[in-house]
Amino acid sequence: MNVAMAFLQLGTGCIVAYYEYRRSSISVFLWATLLLMFGFPHCVTVLCGTFDYDPVTMLQASLFVVLFNTAYLVARIITSGGKNQNTLNFREQSEDNQQTLRSTRSLHLVTILCICIFASLFIRVVFAVLFFGGLEATSWAAFYALPHSPYDFNMISILLGVSDTLLLAAGGIVLTFWISRKYFSSIACMLAILGYAIITRNRVTILPVLVSIILLYISKNKKIGIKQVLSLAILAICIVYTVDGLRVFRHYGTVAQFREMFDFRDFNRRVWQMITTGEGELGLRNIFYYFLEHDNRFPQFGEARTYVRLLLMPLPSKYSFGLKPPDFAVSMGSAYIGDFSNTMISVHPTLYGDCYANLGWFGILLAIFWAVFAFTIDKIADRKNLVLKSVLLVVFGCMYVIIGRGSVYNGCYMGFVSAIFLFVAAAVVP
Repeated sequence: MNVAMAFLQLGTGCIVAYYEYRRSSISVFLWATLLLMFGFPHCVTVLCGTFDYDPVTMLQASLFVVLFNTAYLVARIITSGGKNQNTLNFREQSEDNQQTLRSTRSLHLVTILCICIFASLFIRVVFAVLFFGGLEATSWAAFYALPHSPYDFNMISILLGVSDTLLLAAGGIVLTFWISRKYFSSIACMLAILGYAIITRNRVTILPVLVSIILLYISKNKKIGIKQVLSLAILAICIVYTVDGLRVFRHYGTVAQFREMFDFRDFNRRVWQMITTGEGELGLRNIFYYFLEHDNRFPQFGEARTYVRLLLMPLPSKYSFGLKPPDFAVSMGSAYIGDFSNTMISVHPTLYGDCYANLGWFGILLAIFWAVFAFTIDKIADRKNLVLKSVLLVVFGCMYVIIGRGSVYNGCYMGFVSAIFLFVAAAVVP
């Protein structure tokens, strides 16, 4: 029964992902992330019998996912009315709009976005020199120790927040340049983003490059066959290795320490160990199992706190007079580590686990919310201006990846702030 349900949850996930792929919806990134981080690993774990939780817990996880996926698919079909939106068909649009790409307005927008990327990198380099004495002395912990809340109205925290936001908002220019056949400019922006990720060790900042590469692949391969499945599987492995590799890189400390201690065999061993033992991104599903096994019996669980925070997103928690609940990811972290005095450690149990933690088994109904959300995002991203559209696709692709891993509020916040910035930039350019 457990094995059958594990395959069923994987099957429903694949059906939804294929549906979104065929509809050319940007939400395919959400479902690809869920398949990569839960669907396939969960199925393999159950099939091999290598889980550390009660078999009933594994069965419940499969059942929750099956019902969630089914509810999403039904709601998605109803909201879309059976019509394909073709949001991801930007290649045909680029062929039809070469003059648009050369227009003064588009060139000004492209220039602004390029400046944003290199300004973000410049800010981090300046901070590295002023606060740490140079790039080799930078580390993730050192940057994290600096003030980083934009609501503190501290110049340091504001500049750090601005640099992250500008990079994520403008990162899609990599895709814009590539489809415009401006390969040198695309690679230059790509290298700037990679440099930023290396300096900060923030895995999220590398997403614009990864999402752009995937979008280019999808645009060339509209049909799914064995060749495409194998190619996507290899691409997925490379992405997981890159993301967990950045985490291992973070553990070395400063750049100087990494340079002195680096050994490729040891580095590779540590990355694969993180992937195979569930310590990395593929292990986030274990948090979902933990919540299921304890029947959500933790403080602040089952109160839809993530979604209340989403509703009150424009209102800073610090100045909400208690109306906006604190970050629920920290509450989940407290429950997972068993320390309810915790105020720092947060966890992300994939979107499935977050929905369960927020509303228990009623979290299945949140699938309807995400179906409407996907429909809305497709509408927002489908622009006639190719520059704006391509950058928005990357922004929302990154957002969906972050949401899929269970960082729902952070993903939505990043997506909405970036989108607002892009629409304002597009509106004000002469």
